[in-house]
Order: sequence, then structure tokens, then C-alpha cells
Amino acid sequence: MSIVNYRYSLLVACYFFTMSICVTGCGGKNMNVDLSELKAIPQEKCDALANKKIYFGHQSVGYNIIEGVEDIMLEIPQLKLNIKETNSMDDFLKPVFAHSAVGVNSDPYSKINDFRKNIESGIGEKADAAFFKFCYVDIVDGADYKKIFEQYKRAILLLEEKYPKVKFLHSTVPLQAANPPIKVFIKKMMGKSDEGQLNNIQRNKFNEMMISEYGSKGNVFDLAGAESSYADGKREFFKDRSKKYYSMIPGFSNDGGHLNKFGRKTVAAKLIIYLSSKF
Repeated sequence: MSIVNYRYSLLVACYFFTMSICVTGCGGKNMNVDLSELKAIPQEKCDALANKKIYFGHQSVGYNIIEGVEDIMLEIPQLKLNIKETNSMDDFLKPVFAHSAVGVNSDPYSKINDFRKNIESGIGEKADAAFFKFCYVDIVDGADYKKIFEQYKRAILLLEEKYPKVKFLHSTVPLQAANPPIKVFIKKMMGKSDEGQLNNIQRNKFNEMMISEYGSKGNVFDLAGAESSYADGKREFFKDRSKKYYSMIPGFSNDGGHLNKFGRKTVAAKLIIYLSSKF
């Protein structure tokens, strides 16, 4: 047998061995949506949140999260948020949980600029709180995540100085589900890097900067943490050069990036809990 055929046979054998393990062992973690903490929020806290004017800028995963909030509102009637897709100042004359798309995917600077533009167009005069999230496609291997963060920080600082009454919140960057270990192994055997891991590594580094800068004041919604945390507190992760990096729980997504019904409800619950703690 040639060396090439031997390696191919070894890879195939490893693949089926790993699949046999996953069939019996990879689905055993608790994947139920635990809403007990959310249901325990006092009515007065729910009412306080519903009476605020909040603006949330986002792209595709943001729409998933909004859908998750709507799912939860059907199940928890005491939560009555006035959700509206808008970036018009006119819609901030009364309590609202406003949201709209900002910028263009894969162009994080456009999102920073668009968010600032929306705040300066009148929302900053009316909103109680405002924040936006980048998308997983904005922070990838090869992107200058340090430069992106510095521009983000500079824009937020200017907005905070201009609109001191607005509570500017922050969000970590969403992650992607990691490729199956066997796929990563095969790539390494072929001398190739796993793009998914490289991208998530950059996102983890960006998120560390976000939490380091704003986390001490409790002003960071850890979206990445919500996507990578199981109900029992354990987290989905992989290691690269012995360092641990987080990735999205595979069961939270049907395509590895966007949130499915289970994922969006889980993340939305944590967002509501977080926001209710801010007012």
C-alpha cells in the first residue's frame, strides 16, 4: 500500500470511529431552554424595561434575536415590549424597543458609522439606552480586530460625551459553530488550517478586548457567552496551542452561524435578563 493510500485509509477509519462516538455521546448535553430566571424577574422590573426607549442596531443574527424576544413574549405575558423596526426619532416619543439594520456585513466600519449616524439623527435626544452588535462575518481571520475596536471605542466615546443621558451598552461579537473535530483533524493531516477556528480565534480576541474595556461597569451583553454556554454552565470550546477559545453550541444553529429557534430563544432570554438589570 502506498503512503498516500495508507493516509487516506487512516483518515477514513478515524472519520467513522469519531462518528460512532458522536452518535452515542455527542447529544447528551442538556439542550432545554431554561426560562426560570427570566420568569422570576419581578413584574415591576418587566414594567420598568417596557417603559424605556431602547435602540438596538444589528444585522442578520440581530433579527434572529428579535424573533427570539417575540417567541418569549408569547410565553411570558408579563413581558410587554413595544418592539418596532425603526431608526426614526419620531418612534422614540413613547416607550419602544427599536431595532434596525446598521451598515453592511463584512464592513465593520460601516456599522460603526451607521450607528453613530442613527444616534445623531435624533435618537440620541430621546433614547434611554442604545447599543449595536457586529456580525460574525465582520471579525474574521486577517481582519485588524484591534483597529476595529479602537474605532468603535472612539465613536462610543464621542457619543457618550454628546449624549450623557443615554446609557450606551455593548455586545460581544457572535461566534460560529466549530467544524466537527474530525474535519479539523483531516485538514491538519493535509497540512491545512481550519478557517472556522481561525475566525473564532479572532472573535474571541475581540471579545476579550470588549469585556476588558467595558465589562467592569456591567455594560457588556455577552452574546458570545450566551451562544457558547449550556444550561449546566459548561461552555463549547476548542483549543489551539493549548489556549481555550469559545465557539457556538452546534445545536443553536442550522447553518453554523445564524440562530435557529432554540438558539434565538436562549440568547434572547439572556438579553432580556441583562437589559432588565440595567434599569
